[in-house]
Amino acid sequence: MLTIFSRLIEMSRRDPLPLANMMVKLNEESGELAEAVNFHEGYLPNKTMKEPLDGEVADVINCAVAVLVKARGSLSDAELLALLEAALLRKADKWELGIQARLAKPAKA
Repeated sequence: MLTIFSRLIEMSRRDPLPLANMMVKLNEESGELAEAVNFHEGYLPNKTMKEPLDGEVADVINCAVAVLVKARGSLSDAELLALLEAALLRKADKWELGIQARLAKPAKA
């Protein structure tokens, strides 16, 4: 998994788009992901999607990594990978707590 993140970091370093443009792209990709989820859930039965749900998820991840690289570009690749891994682990722990809390709640009648 770190190999793909290393590749994304390297590509993002070469990309001439500034951070503000990367944020615009991230917002665009997030919107496309939302549309893909709605399509996947059957809410857009007359729509055809250019990209499947997994492709939209990948686009959001690619853009998010590019944002991190543009914002923290003075860090080395190893430092960026360590920063990202630490954040992913911290956020995974937080998500796990949320899941546990939702599982502990009694079902609504």
